[in-house]
Amino acid sequence: YKKQFMDSMDDNLNTSLALTTLYDILKEEVNDYTKVMLIEEIDKSTCLVHPSYEETFGNILLEAMARKKICIGGFKSGAVPQVLGNGKFGILCDVSDPNSICEAMVNSLNTIKCDQMLANAYMFMKQNYSSDTVAQKHLNLYNNHYDK
Repeated sequence: YKKQFMDSMDDNLNTSLALTTLYDILKEEVNDYTKVMLIEEIDKSTCLVHPSYEETFGNILLEAMARKKICIGGFKSGAVPQVLGNGKFGILCDVSDPNSICEAMVNSLNTIKCDQMLANAYMFMKQNYSSDTVAQKHLNLYNNHYDK
């Protein structure tokens, strides 16, 4: 799959993948990097590969979705399938298998499928995690608790 992935790249495609970018960032001291720098790295990337075996919530996935990047994560990796809408908002694969990850990366180049996936992910983010939505959810919780 690696050769197929590299062969399918075109000159206009940004080949800097979040997998290597974030790995390089995390090898250094995290305190040396600001959130702005992390966002810049995500923006330079074609996709975000999240090869973790376990994830409790997946903020990095949400951040990448908000930046309109295809997310690749494990179908058996904790909350990852739920965060990625069971494949509606990102590509799921077997993160314990490098060939599966590579195949998912190749699939991330399918612009027709991924454009729809990105649109779905962005709409999901906007409807569920915009500042207004989150603030309203907090107010509703507070009001419901206060009224009892």
